[in-house]
Amino acid sequence: MTNVKTPVIPSVLWAQRSSATNKQQNFIYLTVSLVGIIHSTLKYTVTDTSISLNVNAKDGDQECEYAFELDFYAKVIPEALKKCMTPQSITIVIFKKDIAARYWPDLARTALPYAKTDFSRWTWEGDESDDMEEDCSTDIIDMDMDSSSAGTKNGGLLKQRHNASNPTSLVGAAKFPD
Repeated sequence: MTNVKTPVIPSVLWAQRSSATNKQQNFIYLTVSLVGIIHSTLKYTVTDTSISLNVNAKDGDQECEYAFELDFYAKVIPEALKKCMTPQSITIVIFKKDIAARYWPDLARTALPYAKTDFSRWTWEGDESDDMEEDCSTDIIDMDMDSSSAGTKNGGLLKQRHNASNPTSLVGAAKFPD
């Protein structure tokens, strides 16, 4: 008899920004917070309508697998995402496909009990503030999206420094397809 454990669904925090004129201001923050994330185990796939993520985390002697899948409320641009990883969290910034001032009413069209609003990153509709907080003031691991390799490029990991004094350092670095 094989002892196969079902992956645990982590808590996912989300927030968003919207702008009718600037595509770099139309994005979703997704944050998964876990103690002892093992970055080498991260696998994720982002399509224009969904995301799936799988990662292991170690707390003491215990290693546990975490995974979730969700279908977004509307379409996103999978090629224009950025990721910030720390020992305790994975934050993915995913850009919305449609440029609109209107906020999504929710992250997904169906209820997700594990997805909660990230009020520390949230801005309210109509808020003119451009201030985008950045949690990655220290060295982070930044992997560019490549759909053929489930989230990592064949070249491996690229270590990059993001400057906390430049709040758009993570968001502003995204490359949009033509």
